[in-house]
Amino acid sequence: MSKIFLSHSSQDNAIAEQVKARLEEWGHRSVFLDFDPDDGIPAGRYWKKELYAKLHECQAVIILCSHASMASRWCFAEVTHADAIGKHVFPIQIDDSVADPILIDKQVINVTAGWDQAYRRLEKGLLAAGLDPKNLFDWDGTRPPYPGLLALQEQDAPIFFGREKEIREGLALLNRLRDFGGPPITLMLGASGSGKSSLMRAGLLPRLKRDPQWLAIDPFRPLKAPFDELARVLSQRFSQVMPLLQGMPTHVGYVQERMRWRENDTTQVVEAFLLLIEELREKAGSRESTVLMMIDQCEELLVLGGANEEGDRFLAFLRALLARPDGRLMLLATVRPDVLGSFYEYPALRGVRYNTIQVPQMKVDDFASLIEGPAERAGLKLGQGIVQAMIHDTETSDALPLLAFTLRQLYDGYGDDGLLTLEEYRDELGGLDGCIARAAEAVLSAKPLSEKELSDLQTALLAMVRVNDRGQYAKQPVQWKDMPPSIHELLERFVTARLMTSSSNDYGRTLEVAHEALLRDWPRLTDWLKDNRSFLVWQERLRVAIRLYRNNNGKSDFLYRGFQLAEALDWLQKKPDSLSPEDVQFIMAGQRQKLQKRMMVCTLVGLMFLLMTGTYGLALEGYRFVHIPLKVQSLLGKNIHIEPTMVQIPGGEIQMGDVEYMGAQLSKPVTTHTIKPFGLSAYEVTFKEYDRFAIETGANLPSDRGWGRDDRPVINVSWDDAKKYADWLSEKTGKRYRLPSGGEWEYAARSGDKQHTWAGTSEPDKLEAYAVFDKNSQKKTAVVGQKKPNSFGLYDMTGNVFEWVEDCYHDAMPCSLRVIRGGSYLYEPEDLHVTSRDTDGAENRDGDVGFRLALDRDAKEHMIFLKIKERGSE
Repeated sequence: MSKIFLSHSSQDNAIAEQVKARLEEWGHRSVFLDFDPDDGIPAGRYWKKELYAKLHECQAVIILCSHASMASRWCFAEVTHADAIGKHVFPIQIDDSVADPILIDKQVINVTAGWDQAYRRLEKGLLAAGLDPKNLFDWDGTRPPYPGLLALQEQDAPIFFGREKEIREGLALLNRLRDFGGPPITLMLGASGSGKSSLMRAGLLPRLKRDPQWLAIDPFRPLKAPFDELARVLSQRFSQVMPLLQGMPTHVGYVQERMRWRENDTTQVVEAFLLLIEELREKAGSRESTVLMMIDQCEELLVLGGANEEGDRFLAFLRALLARPDGRLMLLATVRPDVLGSFYEYPALRGVRYNTIQVPQMKVDDFASLIEGPAERAGLKLGQGIVQAMIHDTETSDALPLLAFTLRQLYDGYGDDGLLTLEEYRDELGGLDGCIARAAEAVLSAKPLSEKELSDLQTALLAMVRVNDRGQYAKQPVQWKDMPPSIHELLERFVTARLMTSSSNDYGRTLEVAHEALLRDWPRLTDWLKDNRSFLVWQERLRVAIRLYRNNNGKSDFLYRGFQLAEALDWLQKKPDSLSPEDVQFIMAGQRQKLQKRMMVCTLVGLMFLLMTGTYGLALEGYRFVHIPLKVQSLLGKNIHIEPTMVQIPGGEIQMGDVEYMGAQLSKPVTTHTIKPFGLSAYEVTFKEYDRFAIETGANLPSDRGWGRDDRPVINVSWDDAKKYADWLSEKTGKRYRLPSGGEWEYAARSGDKQHTWAGTSEPDKLEAYAVFDKNSQKKTAVVGQKKPNSFGLYDMTGNVFEWVEDCYHDAMPCSLRVIRGGSYLYEPEDLHVTSRDTDGAENRDGDVGFRLALDRDAKEHMIFLKIKERGSE
């Protein structure tokens, strides 16, 4: 799209080329000259129609007044048309001709005093008309002029209007800090819907990239993996200044490896990052430039820092990085003011100084530029009265997101003819009021929903919302894999309707509402939020408690107890699907502390009981001191069982067996299995869990080989022992616990349809992060859950101990050989593939064989994740 249109007679082509060259010297990148071989009218086009289109697209017309042009009917038509549609017109008189009367109200630039003076007057006039080349950007006509609820991007700079003052003041502040020093952190403060993300991405970023004294890295959102997101945008910036080459900084994996942030050494990560920055400066040819990092929605990082180790480490990394005087680095970040109040709660941020750029809500009176500006850039006509009607319907300044969404709906639905009319806005679309709600309900009505699907949608949407410090609803991303499979198609429709956004990173696909306006303007969702507000408020208090617990090195004094614990357990029972694994672990840590205190009392009672009854024979049966109160509780009829942590496994299909063609005979042939949804314990059954079964039923306590019991996986149990344990736990709970089938086990280990070599990864150098095996086991079992889980949230599916499954190795009955899966702490990586199968006698008890439990999903309430049954005995 051309910003300046050069009108001239063909007899003045040479002068027209000269003027175009001078405009380009000033920085104007989009000048239309009809005979230009690159930017003029293409061969074969209808030239009259093409010229009219260019006149509509441009912002200014320069007419070269000469005897020839003033006599030209076509030049006359160009000037009259440009004047009629409100374009800026700059006449330049290049000979002694008399300017046409239509130009009588225009200030004519006369070249008789010399071209230098004429050019100075022209440049001054263009600047006065708002045509500063630093603020002019080429428009990509394939992009929509109205982006809707999504923040504008760098490519949308040509259609970013209404923030000229904030752009000017923001650039001035950053330049002053760069040149004269000051805090290296600048925070852009603005409420939700103020447009601060668009100001950063479409207002400041493209102008900073034009300034050779800056080397701006594209903005990124921290999400749940800030180091990986930083590596992604850094590799993108490298790709803008050098060729794409494997094993170079243009590839995100290379940058991640160079940063080595997982090694827990902040100093080392800072040094590695600074080396990458120096390489970037060299490749960009700007060794003296200041590098500007840009974080969008920084509140995600602050919230992340309170509930995730990586967030805390990233904050510490930023502080150390920006404190380096030799780094020549600055940080610009957008953040909501409601989060800023808790800024110094984070240890890594205490004492940090920062500057601020205020981003106030736009005034309703300024909304006209948001409607008319993009339309003019895109050559889109606006019917009479539509702008005034939309501004009238926009009652408050915080309705900007609603206006943006409505404009996008109007453009998508009725913009094909290049004209948006008042009738289309009022009669067809239905006006501004309720536009978002209508769009959301249209998504729902596209296909009939069952009660379960509607309930699952409510659960999913509530997971995308939190309550901030001011009691306001705020959006937050969720993992796609955590969303109920029953509504995946429905969620995709929300993404297509631009009411939700979807992105991917190394941790998988994420999903979130496109804008918090959806939380305010969709009545169905506002009702759900109202009904669940008490839970969301409590959930936010829970996360604050977790942050305090972690910031105080996990001291038990900061665990829930008393009423807080009872309330947490109650919510866990009511909404198990709405709590994260870390939420659940914190709650259950408080419950364990309570049970330990109760156990101490029981131990004292048990000792007295033993002394009084003389039943010292328990010691002869292999019982330890810690087992005595459990035995006493069992004799008194108390429940002592522990329910395992269960993970919901969605249904699917799997090619089971040697799909990697490794030649393992026990894994042949490859067969196809359809897996129904089921539950699988997140961890292998532990001694702590199994010992309670043995104590109550009188079974033998299996040997731990002197390695310790508690949370280590139980070993020296046969297939028959595992079956008896599952039957006992089923009887105690009323649920159907069992051993998983081989197909279920392999499907879960692969995280569904992922073709992973080991559970969680296919990369040999990452195996130690996921598995206990010969290289890192010290020839003994490890406490369960110490390694990373796979994508389903299952721990130790590879290594630690073999796991019994239901399958018989052969068809003969009775079955004497049963299948074991997963490998053990004694095995090498090539023997640990998830497709590998081994066998053992059903009656054998071995020191590297244990098991985990499956659970049939006959009812939703059977999938409560953690052991809260103990509350019944309170």
